[in-house]
Order: sequence, then C-alpha cells, then structure tokens
Amino acid sequence: MEGALQEIPTGSSSRFKDPREVEYVSETSFLAAPQARDQYGTRKQAPSRVPKLMVLCLLLHIILVLMHVAALVVLAGRYEHRVTMRIDKFTTTWVPLIVGTALRAFATIYTAVLVLLTQRLALRKALNTPQTLTALHDKTSAWLGIGSAAVSLWQQGKLRTAVWGISGITLYLLGVFVVHISIPGVLEVQVYNATVSVQSQTRLANANYTANLMSAYDILLVYGQLNKIGLLDNMVYDIVPLVADATGNATVNASIYDVQCMALQDVQTNPTGVVYDSYLTTTNYIVNNTKFIFPLPYYQAVFAGWTDPTSAACNPSSSYCAPVYIGSTVAIVDSSGTQPPSSTGNSWIESPRVVQTLDVNTPVLITGMQIVACVVNITDTQIDVSATTLEPFSSPAAPSDASWTTYAWPDGLSSSDPRLIAAQNAPPASPQCGHCETAHTYWVDDGGDNPSPPVFVPVDADGFPVVSGTNPVQLGSNGKPQGVGTASPQSPTAFDAFIQEELGIAAQNRSSITLPELNHAVAKALAAVHWYGQQLNFADPHVASGMIIPGTGAAPSSVKTEQPEPVIGAGQATIVTVLSQYRLSLNLVAVLVGLAVSTIMLVLAAALLSIPWSNPLRTSRTVDSAGILQITWLLGHEPNLAAVEKPDIGALRAAGMFQAQMREYEREKTTSFGDFLY
Repeated sequence: MEGALQEIPTGSSSRFKDPREVEYVSETSFLAAPQARDQYGTRKQAPSRVPKLMVLCLLLHIILVLMHVAALVVLAGRYEHRVTMRIDKFTTTWVPLIVGTALRAFATIYTAVLVLLTQRLALRKALNTPQTLTALHDKTSAWLGIGSAAVSLWQQGKLRTAVWGISGITLYLLGVFVVHISIPGVLEVQVYNATVSVQSQTRLANANYTANLMSAYDILLVYGQLNKIGLLDNMVYDIVPLVADATGNATVNASIYDVQCMALQDVQTNPTGVVYDSYLTTTNYIVNNTKFIFPLPYYQAVFAGWTDPTSAACNPSSSYCAPVYIGSTVAIVDSSGTQPPSSTGNSWIESPRVVQTLDVNTPVLITGMQIVACVVNITDTQIDVSATTLEPFSSPAAPSDASWTTYAWPDGLSSSDPRLIAAQNAPPASPQCGHCETAHTYWVDDGGDNPSPPVFVPVDADGFPVVSGTNPVQLGSNGKPQGVGTASPQSPTAFDAFIQEELGIAAQNRSSITLPELNHAVAKALAAVHWYGQQLNFADPHVASGMIIPGTGAAPSSVKTEQPEPVIGAGQATIVTVLSQYRLSLNLVAVLVGLAVSTIMLVLAAALLSIPWSNPLRTSRTVDSAGILQITWLLGHEPNLAAVEKPDIGALRAAGMFQAQMREYEREKTTSFGDFLY
C-alpha cells in the first residue's frame, strides 16, 4: 500500500485526483513554478543576482572559521591568560557556570542559524534543479537530521540517486554536530598558581660598624653549630622574612668582606724579648718604631696581634694603621708557593731567645714568626636569595690568587672608616678558646741568670725541634728549663682558634699555608662576627660594654671601648608569592578541531548552494522547503494551492486551510503520488 493525501470534503468543489492516475516522470523539471513568458511564449529570465540569504549564510560560515583562527592566534600568545579572577565564593559558583552556559548557548544558536540558512538555501537549489523525484526525496529526507541523512546514505547502496549530494549533507550535519560540541570546550575557567610580586621589608644582617663587637667573637667558638641565615662564608646579606607560599628568588643587599694581607719590611726583634705580666705573655717586634705585640707562640699556629701605640690617631702611611695583624709560626706562601722576597718584606723573623745556656740537650719549641698586615674592604652589593630557603643560590667566589706586595694603605679607603675600625675590634682580645688543647705549658722564670723581668718559656714534654735560633731553650735534668719555677697554661683566643681550624693547621699538620687561604679565613671570621653582632641584644647587661683582659681590669689599647646602640635598619626586597587564581584558558585541541570542521563546513555549504550561483531556471517564485504544502503546490493538484502566485509559507498556509488526512492505497503501478511523500 502507498500513502496518499486525500481531501476530506469541506464544501469546496475542488478535489484531489486519484494518485494512481499520476504517471511516473523521471525528472521533476515540471515541478518548477510556472515562469512568466513574453508575448512570443518565450520564458523570461529573472535578473542575475546573488540572494541576500546566500551572502548571509556564507558570511556566517566564514565568520565561524575566522573566530577559530583568532582563537588560535590568541592561544599562540596565551593572551587569554591575562584575564584572571580571584578565587572566592562568588567566582567559584558563578564564573565557570556563566562561561560554560554562554558558550553552549552561543554554539546552539549559531549552529541552528547555520543549519536553518544552509538547509533552506540548499533545498531551494535542489527544488529548482532538474533531477529525479527520488533524488529530490532523498535530499529532502537527509536534511531532517543526522539519523535521516545516514538512512538516506545507506539507501544509496540499493538505488543510486544522488550519492554526492547525500554525502555532502551528511558530512555537513556531522560538522554541525562536532562544532556544537567543540565550541563549549574551546574556553574554560582554569585554576592556576599565579606569581605575585610583593614588596617586603628585610632585616639587616650586617652589624652597626660603630658598635663594639667584642662579645660577638663568641660566635666563632660555635660557628659550625648554628643556622647561619644572613651569613655565607665571607658574605653577610639581608634576611628576607619567611612569607607563606613564597617562590622563586628575592634580591637583597649584601656585604662581602675582602681581606688582603701584605708583607711588612724592616721587622726587627724587640730587645725586651718575651714579656711576662699578670695577664698575658707576649713576644714583641718593632716596625718603624711601632711595637707589634703577639701572644707567645708555642706550636704551629696563627695568632692575631696588635700595635702600640694604638691606631686611634694613626697615619695611613704608617704600618700600624692596618686593621688586622697576623703572626704565624707556619710559613705563609703566595699562590706560586714562595715567601715574600726581601725587596717586598721580611719572611721569617727569629723569635727572641729567652734562656742563653742550658746543660741538657732536649729541644723545646721556640720558633720563628712570619708577620703580615691585613687591610679589610667591605663591598656592598646585591644578590639573589631563595624566597623559600632564604639562602643565596651561590657562595661568593673564594680568592684563588694572591701575590706578595709590600704593605700600603689601599686607595679609596679612609683610616676613619668605621668598617675598618670595626675590623680592629680586638681579634687578639676575643674570648679564649674553650675547646682547644692546653698541653703546652708556659714555664715562669724565677730569676737567676735569666733576663729580667720574668718570662714565660714554652715547653713541650715530648720535645719539638727548634725552628730558629742558635741557642734554644733546653730542659734541665728535672724536666724543666733551668732557673724556672711554676707553670701557667695558656689557650689561644676564639679568633685564633677559628683561623687555625679553618686553615686545618693542626688537623692536617701543615707546615705552610697560602696567602689566598689566609685572606679568606680572616674575611670569613670578620663576616661572622659582624653578622652575629647584629643579633646581639646590646641592652642586655651580660653584653660587655668593652672587652676586659682577664687579670688586668683594662682593655687592649687599640680597642674602642664605647658601646653605642646599633642602628636597626631595614632593606627592601621583592618577594614572589604563589596565589591560586582563576584564569581563562583556550583548549588547543578544541580550537584545532573546530577550525578544521568549520573550514570543511564552509566548503560543503558552498558546494551545496552551487557557488557560484549558476541555476539556469532563475525565477522570482522560489520554494525553499519540502513541506506537504510546498509539495502539494509544486504538483499543482489543488487549485487553491496552484493559484498561489508566490509560494511563501504564509500564503501556502492560508490557502491550505482545509481538512485532509493520509489514506492507504494499493499499489497498482510502479510509481504513484505517494512515492514522492515517502
């Protein structure tokens, strides 16, 4: 049976003809609306022009392609990441919802308009193009949706009518489906960790240079046991506050301590030799009428000394203006491994002999000494520190090369520079080392044939070879030097012990040290003292107002005894912190898929609309859909519909206001009117 449209009488005299009377026609060129003819019966051609709807349809397809191209350009530069929003209750609830809903609404509306325009224009073209009724049926059915298009394409395997046309429609509808899905995925709201620069106040780690830092030398005794934030080797740097979620690095102020030790010329042994008093036993040397005073050496060691007169009113041209003086009982060589030449300065200076004649040949330790004067330069700079560990990314470069030069005051430095004065804050009078061995003993002279005043004589029970001097002190038969009495132990200071341990003199039993090593060790000690000095509470009564030498009640003459309050300053550092925020982010896959599919849709739309426009049957009476009313009008079986001059949907709906229903007829011919409806 074949379905057909039959009129239900409503009083009109017009009736449908029996569908079985309709003969099969291979082509539907007669379906075109009757065109106007001239007086000779020749069909008139409508003016050649491109319909406005076609221009609009193609323009919308081009805009869709350009939107994806623009999205690709934006994605290449990640410009969309500049749109950021803080994370709070409102943005968490509404921003993803608004963005997702807006994209879905846009995709739905835009693709609906594309399908509407392309479908109507493609049907208008198909209905005005000579082709078989079956081909027209398959094409109009394909436009009903993806499912109908798939059925129509499958039916082409049974009877080929319009394979390319059905394939194009199917691909176009699939493209619309893909674009409708991909557009909402093009843009998303993404949570990311933003880096925000925050200006933060840093705490100055470098000490007030005018303060008396005697008490700060205690740090050298426990140097390896502390968390030294603000100190790294010979560098002191500002301390960045620990900021939550901080990342990256921060730039802070830093001070690098550089020490240059130089040779002294014309060093002479002091005739007074070794001097014993109630608090310290020293050995003296003379340079340019200036007395250099060092603790009496008793084994391989490096000692800090001082001068008399003091440096309070020194002349920079004088040797006693040097901030630090070092006496060493081990050889000091430069980078090339040589001691200073005689033209540059003295190398070994013989220690004064204490006892002239002894009758026992057991040697004791009386050595020569090498004396150098060191100047200190503190260079202010800026470094990068980690915002998470608060530590620098790298250590300051240690000096690797140094040659012997004769002591001279450096250019550009003032003798009144408080930083240089701070370096003179009594390394030799720093607290005594509490963990150093005191196996070596100073024996006190009780008079007799020995020099006056009484002196300390260094003696080792096992004996050491004499380094210098032709007539060394020797032990008597009683195990003591002749003419000596009670013994008094002596320990190096904290500064001396730090330098010796830093250089590994005892641990490695070194017979020589290099000038770069000595420079770096002294600089490292001074940096540590100044760093720790900034941490001291100067108002605490336990912090000395001036270093007092035990047993004397007085401070060394070269040491400043005033104790001013330090100026607690602050620096500025830019700290990068991590902050979770929302930002817009384009999806590369969705953009590429949308670009490819929208381009294919543009090509398919142009093909389905036959661009350029080349329909030979241009007419002012066009049909752009295949509804029952349009089909009935095209067949011309209903006078009311056939009388409609312009088949727009409004006129056809008005003329079709009569009751009708579908009925079943038995097929008696191979084709019928019902074949078209299906």
